[in-house]
Amino acid sequence: MKALPTLTLAVIVPTVVATSTALAQACAYQTLEPGVGKILVGSATMDLGMADDTVNPQAWQGPVVFTHADGSSCTADPDVSLVERPLFSDGQRVIVSTYSGGERRVHFLDINNCRILWKSSPFSGEVSLTPQALRLGTRTHKLGALCIPSAATS
Repeated sequence: MKALPTLTLAVIVPTVVATSTALAQACAYQTLEPGVGKILVGSATMDLGMADDTVNPQAWQGPVVFTHADGSSCTADPDVSLVERPLFSDGQRVIVSTYSGGERRVHFLDINNCRILWKSSPFSGEVSLTPQALRLGTRTHKLGALCIPSAATS
């Protein structure tokens, strides 16, 4: 019997290496500069209430009110008062930092209906935000699919 020639095929399969950072969703929050307490956010005007200083305000009394283009408005929960910097928005949600005594909280609000989407536990320290995470003092909260915190990772 005669041996048949052997044919060897090489298949090249591209390898994709993805890191968790590459797969993470980037949320497009921007820092808000509220001035004396009224600012355009998405298609609504946000009113933070009376400012602590008419020239260089650092805090606002509340209540937080959103007035929409059609004239309708909504008022956030009374717990969302004594608002301070920083404030952030992606045009659909607003991140509001509040304080009472020595404790701070952060609230994620829906601009359309003023509903609290997420509220932090009390904390002390600074507030910072990246496209993937919210840092409150010493705790880090990853931002989930809706660009609100999904878990604390310390």
